[in-house]
Amino acid sequence: MTALVTGSKGFVGSALCRELRARGADVYGIDVDGWDREPPAETPGAVFYHLAWVGKAGPLRADWHVQLTNVETALAYYEKARAMGCGRFVCAGTIGEKMLDLPACAHLRSQNRFYVLSKRYLHGLLANADPGGCKVVWATLGNMYGTGVAGGSILDYALRQLLAGEVATFGPGEQPYDFVNVEDAIRALAAVGLGAGVTSDEFYIGSGRPRPLKDYLRRVGELAGRPDLIALGARPDDGTRFCADWFSIDRLTAETGFVPSIGFDEGVRANLDYLRGIVRPA
Repeated sequence: MTALVTGSKGFVGSALCRELRARGADVYGIDVDGWDREPPAETPGAVFYHLAWVGKAGPLRADWHVQLTNVETALAYYEKARAMGCGRFVCAGTIGEKMLDLPACAHLRSQNRFYVLSKRYLHGLLANADPGGCKVVWATLGNMYGTGVAGGSILDYALRQLLAGEVATFGPGEQPYDFVNVEDAIRALAAVGLGAGVTSDEFYIGSGRPRPLKDYLRRVGELAGRPDLIALGARPDDGTRFCADWFSIDRLTAETGFVPSIGFDEGVRANLDYLRGIVRPA
């Protein structure tokens, strides 16, 4: 099997390339400086992963010029995948897309909204494109955590605050939530691309064990030995809402056989060990 991966030098992309090679795939990666080696003009039946996206975090999320360029780039890669004869085009989505349909979230305006809208727009365009033999698979990645994951997530914030001996402040945390260890997420992505039994067009990649966000955060405080520094309700409710059924991995398991192998406690302990070498108490 041949696999092509955009964003191959990013954290997720590089890890996916290693996983695909471990499964026997012939992998070609492309990043901002070009292909690591020139792929053949035709790759019949190959899987093409599109992970590259500028402005997934930070102020560029709200830059519509950047986000529309991301959409155009993704569509260009899809056309390339079709021209090469690829059989599957796996594109990374975000759970925030589903929030756009919730009346309770219709009024929300945040830096993240342009990013989410752009992902949703691309998703719709690809879903209605003529596949030409190249099946689009939309892989929605859950909230990833783990050793080496770039900062910016709510879990990374919590762990760094606790290790620095500082209070970690949050809203009420009542909404259902899900965290997936990055190692499990990479295995699931590989399975979605290489799995012979994949028939669906969309998958959620997560732990399969969602629970209220506040329960996760309290457990993080316990695992770090500083439950006193977890301040739930210290911030106002920002209006973010999720639905528990969004986090189901039943379809993923049924079609690929994927089952998460890293529990939350195990993953957080490993992440704590990693961060203790970086974060120093104030």
